[in-house]
Amino acid sequence: PGPELRFDGDVTIDKFASIDNTLKQDFVNFQRLELRKLSYAMGPDSASIDQVLVHKPFARFVISPDRVINISAVLDPEGTRAALVARRAEAAAEAALTPAQRRERDRAREAAQNQAEKEREARGPIAEPALAPLPEETTPVRVRQLRIDGGTLDFADNFVQPNFAARIVQLSGTMTGLSSDPASHAQLDFNGRLDEFSPVTISGEVQPFSFERYTDIDLRFENISLPIFNPYSGQLAGYSIAKGKLTTDLHYQIENRDLDAKHHIVIDQLEWGEATAAKGEATLPVKFATVLLRDKDGVIDLDIPVTGTLDDPSFRIGPIVWQVIKNLIVKAVTAPFSLLGALFSGAEEAQHVEFSPGSAVLDPATVEHLGALAKSMVDKPGLKVDVPVGSLPEIDGPALLDLAYESALAAATDEALPPPRKEGATRPPFDELSAKNQIAVLEALVRKLTGAEPVVPEPAQPPEGTSRDDAKAMQQAATVGFLQKEARSHVSVDASEYERLAKERATAVEQALLEGSGLDSSRVFTVRDGKVLAKDGKVQLELELK
Repeated sequence: PGPELRFDGDVTIDKFASIDNTLKQDFVNFQRLELRKLSYAMGPDSASIDQVLVHKPFARFVISPDRVINISAVLDPEGTRAALVARRAEAAAEAALTPAQRRERDRAREAAQNQAEKEREARGPIAEPALAPLPEETTPVRVRQLRIDGGTLDFADNFVQPNFAARIVQLSGTMTGLSSDPASHAQLDFNGRLDEFSPVTISGEVQPFSFERYTDIDLRFENISLPIFNPYSGQLAGYSIAKGKLTTDLHYQIENRDLDAKHHIVIDQLEWGEATAAKGEATLPVKFATVLLRDKDGVIDLDIPVTGTLDDPSFRIGPIVWQVIKNLIVKAVTAPFSLLGALFSGAEEAQHVEFSPGSAVLDPATVEHLGALAKSMVDKPGLKVDVPVGSLPEIDGPALLDLAYESALAAATDEALPPPRKEGATRPPFDELSAKNQIAVLEALVRKLTGAEPVVPEPAQPPEGTSRDDAKAMQQAATVGFLQKEARSHVSVDASEYERLAKERATAVEQALLEGSGLDSSRVFTVRDGKVLAKDGKVQLELELK
């Protein structure tokens, strides 16, 4: 009875090196591997190790121009060869498509993705799926601690043009409590650097032999220089990256194949460079979006949660995160006022400014909204606003005619009537003047407008039985009505009045933006080609952010 074979002791392998026969480069190396207190038994099988120490391990991860991963090519050459043949056939079919067919294919893919998202949302929370039992382990394995010291991961993507390369160096840390027991959790604590200057930390818990049952890990990448990603930025954004730093905090939690992922992305001082020749999927106005999303310190701070189930074959984190970012950019660019309204309530209402016909006066609510917009812009230094200079003759014309008539009537009143006898007294409004004085004023106004004496038609005879006073009042009222109509018919509005009104409106908006907000005047522009629309009997100026 008992094991057919048993071994208890230590195992050490020094200076292991392997070569990728295709690339003729180092594949997986390590300076020293120690298995301390290894206990192995066969029949029944079991294995336990107190400590595994790996000193200065090295691994090279390469994506070829044909999108072949070197590790797959080494470990599964037949499967990789079949995948490569299929991929080349796919590329040939892609090259044979006409632009119209390619657009139709892309629309179909996007529709399918949108439908999959809608179905996921419609399903709501997914009940815990029944997990297939883990296959019976040939050899139960337990490792108290795995320690890595001074590791290096060399990554290269030769599929993108230009090629991308990065190295994680000084990778060190421990994993404790490794076990093939599905109920066990191993603790992770690793740290390293991306290209010397960017710290990387990985910590948390995982079931390493069945990660889909339980994973709870945090990954933090700090101070990554963004220009390193230029091979990808050209494809996705259409521009090279001139400057910027990236820090990410990622948290992935999986329980029984249900994933809850959180991505906290902080981009500091992002500046775009020249447009790239190869634009790939680049269709987004990323420069304007960057200005909108940056705060006053030049930082873009994004939180992107992703939830789903690993049982869904269409569920992939990378495309979902990218789609969320694209949606955020599109929303920011197409509805920038709404984005600013999230910072200062009321800013979202400032996009459209309405004026009553012939008026350049802003109502108090609009002044408040413009102030909120200006305050939200203070925190986004690269953002500017265009204010249209505009009036509409079809809306403003009648009101300006009324103003012109009232102005001419006031001047004629001063000319036709003596000043008030009492010093400091004001003359009553025209409607409160006596009929005699009203006629005198209107006759003076008609003479001034036409250059001739007004010819008042004979009044109609009053009804029989009308008293003399009433008849006189009726005659004077008819004369006043005729003279008013005659005067109005000769009042006109010069084009300069429309220009004056347009400028006064733009100035009113500009003042509302600048007064007390802290917004610099150099960021507010009045423009002649802005949108000026008629809406509900008013003139609407549409502000534009740039």
